[in-house]
Amino acid sequence: MGGDTRSGRALEELNKVTTKIYRISKQQSIPGETPDHDLMEKAMTHRSDAKKYFMETIENLETGKELEDFVKYESKEVP
Repeated sequence: MGGDTRSGRALEELNKVTTKIYRISKQQSIPGETPDHDLMEKAMTHRSDAKKYFMETIENLETGKELEDFVKYESKEVP
């Protein structure tokens, strides 16, 4: 996959950090739960990281197909 390119590696990191943001968002949206300020702080840090990885992905595009390759790779079952 594109993991062997700078853009591909950044895209993989972006995927990881956006997954973390999603999990925190899901935890914070439970009805009746008190907002966890530590989790909110982590989410802000992850958002900053996501921006950095997005910029790295765009700035290091080589083929323009890195995202397409990533989606294909992620959708295949890996033993």
